[in-house]
Amino acid sequence: MVEGVGAGLAVVQVWWGDPFGVAIGAFSGAERQFEPIRDPSKLVAAARDLVANADNSDLRTLAAELPSYLASRNAPVDWITDAVAQRVPGVAEKQAEAVKKRRQVSILAHNAQNLMRSFKADTNPPELLSPIQVDGRPYNDGYSG
Repeated sequence: MVEGVGAGLAVVQVWWGDPFGVAIGAFSGAERQFEPIRDPSKLVAAARDLVANADNSDLRTLAAELPSYLASRNAPVDWITDAVAQRVPGVAEKQAEAVKKRRQVSILAHNAQNLMRSFKADTNPPELLSPIQVDGRPYNDGYSG
């Protein structure tokens, strides 16, 4: 429980400032720094700078809080995952693995749905797709996995 409380205080102190007089990192009050910025491109530039220069201990909080905050301000958020991944060794590989697992689960759900449909209709099942054939690369026009 103490660890959860400490993590919660870290979120409050990094994101909303230092309400208890115990600053964490050099980036306390990020939300207040962003409020006067009205242009979404300038807001994203300031957020990128914040992520690029944040202490490692603040990255988790920023990765958790920035997407919803920027989305509420109608600013793009698709860059955050890559920006954090560049700062933390191994994160890109773990993200690709998570994408791969989600795709594999999707294929298995698709296979199960097709099997159930064929059982109900009392027909031969279609050929099943193999979840082993997918990978974690981003989809693009030339995707072949």
